[in-house]
Amino acid sequence: MNISATTASLAAVGANTRPVQATARTMRLWPSLTAAWTRRLDQRIEDDLRWLDHAGVMADFRSTSRA
Repeated sequence: MNISATTASLAAVGANTRPVQATARTMRLWPSLTAAWTRRLDQRIEDDLRWLDHAGVMADFRSTSRA
């Protein structure tokens, strides 16, 4: 029974799963960051339009941004 070969193969399997996990985390990170940034940008636009007091423009913005 060769314990060192078994240990080396288990270490190799563990090393191979780490990049996959990191890639999966990164793939989930960007869509959530993009969605949060888009929501914040929409809120800033709505605040600016409210400050300008243009109700018609605000309705147009809401209808186009939700489509």
